[in-house]
Amino acid sequence: MARHFATPEIVLSVEIMDSEFEQAAECYLISAKGWKGEDFVLEKRGLSPDGKCEIITAVYLNDALASYPVAGQSLDLHIDKISGLVACEVGGQ
Repeated sequence: MARHFATPEIVLSVEIMDSEFEQAAECYLISAKGWKGEDFVLEKRGLSPDGKCEIITAVYLNDALASYPVAGQSLDLHIDKISGLVACEVGGQ
Protein backbone atom coordinates (compact mmCIF):
# COMPACT_ATOMS: atom_id res chain seq x y z
CA MET A 1 0.00 0.00 0.00
CA ALA A 2 1.47 3.32 -1.07
CA ARG A 3 1.32 6.23 1.30
CA HIS A 4 1.74 9.81 0.14
CA PHE A 5 2.69 12.52 2.58
CA ALA A 6 5.18 15.37 2.80
CA THR A 7 8.36 14.73 4.70
CA PRO A 8 11.56 16.74 5.16
CA GLU A 9 13.32 14.23 2.88
CA ILE A 10 11.01 15.07 -0.03
CA VAL A 11 11.48 18.81 0.41
CA LEU A 12 15.24 18.30 0.64
CA SER A 13 15.15 16.24 -2.55
CA VAL A 14 13.48 19.09 -4.45
CA GLU A 15 16.07 21.57 -3.21
CA ILE A 16 18.89 19.28 -4.30
CA MET A 17 17.37 18.90 -7.77
CA ASP A 18 17.07 22.68 -8.13
CA SER A 19 20.69 23.19 -7.14
CA GLU A 20 21.73 20.53 -9.68
CA PHE A 21 20.14 22.61 -12.48
CA GLU A 22 21.99 25.66 -11.25
CA GLN A 23 25.23 23.66 -11.04
CA ALA A 24 24.73 22.44 -14.60
CA ALA A 25 24.20 26.03 -15.75
CA GLU A 26 27.28 27.26 -13.89
CA CYS A 27 29.50 24.47 -15.28
CA TYR A 28 28.23 25.16 -18.80
CA LEU A 29 28.90 28.90 -18.57
CA ILE A 30 32.41 28.40 -17.22
CA SER A 31 33.46 25.62 -19.61
CA ALA A 32 31.57 26.44 -22.82
CA LYS A 33 31.36 30.23 -22.63
CA GLY A 34 34.55 30.99 -20.68
CA TRP A 35 32.74 33.08 -18.07
CA LYS A 36 34.11 33.47 -14.55
CA GLY A 37 31.89 32.68 -11.57
CA GLU A 38 32.01 36.27 -10.33
CA ASP A 39 30.83 37.61 -13.71
CA PHE A 40 27.24 36.35 -13.56
CA VAL A 41 24.25 35.48 -11.38
CA LEU A 42 21.69 32.76 -12.02
CA GLU A 43 17.92 33.18 -11.78
CA LYS A 44 15.46 30.29 -11.93
CA ARG A 45 12.60 30.97 -14.36
CA GLY A 46 10.63 27.74 -14.12
CA LEU A 47 9.78 25.15 -16.73
CA SER A 48 9.85 25.50 -20.50
CA PRO A 49 6.41 25.53 -22.20
CA ASP A 50 6.74 21.83 -23.06
CA GLY A 51 7.74 21.00 -19.45
CA LYS A 52 10.90 19.17 -20.52
CA CYS A 53 13.46 21.75 -19.43
CA GLU A 54 14.19 23.94 -16.44
CA ILE A 55 14.98 27.48 -17.59
CA ILE A 56 17.84 29.26 -15.83
CA THR A 57 18.65 32.85 -16.77
CA ALA A 58 22.33 33.75 -16.60
CA VAL A 59 22.59 37.48 -16.03
CA TYR A 60 26.01 38.75 -17.07
CA LEU A 61 26.80 41.43 -14.48
CA ASN A 62 28.14 43.96 -17.00
CA ASP A 63 24.74 43.79 -18.71
CA ALA A 64 22.94 44.39 -15.41
CA LEU A 65 25.17 47.38 -14.59
CA ALA A 66 24.75 49.09 -17.99
CA SER A 67 23.26 52.59 -17.82
CA TYR A 68 20.83 51.72 -20.65
CA PRO A 69 18.97 48.50 -21.58
CA VAL A 70 21.17 46.06 -23.48
CA ALA A 71 20.77 42.44 -24.52
CA GLY A 72 24.51 41.93 -24.06
CA GLN A 73 25.78 38.50 -23.06
CA SER A 74 22.93 37.49 -20.71
CA LEU A 75 21.04 34.39 -21.82
CA ASP A 76 18.49 31.74 -20.92
CA LEU A 77 19.71 28.17 -20.57
CA HIS A 78 17.22 25.36 -21.11
CA ILE A 79 18.43 22.44 -18.99
CA ASP A 80 16.91 19.05 -19.79
CA LYS A 81 15.20 17.64 -16.69
CA ILE A 82 16.19 14.05 -17.51
CA SER A 83 19.81 14.36 -18.66
CA GLY A 84 20.71 17.50 -16.68
CA LEU A 85 22.49 18.89 -19.75
CA VAL A 86 21.97 22.23 -21.48
CA ALA A 87 19.56 21.50 -24.33
CA CYS A 88 19.75 25.02 -25.81
CA GLU A 89 20.59 28.59 -25.02
CA VAL A 90 18.60 31.66 -25.97
CA GLY A 91 20.35 35.00 -25.75
CA GLY A 92 20.15 38.61 -26.74
CA GLN A 93 16.40 38.91 -26.40
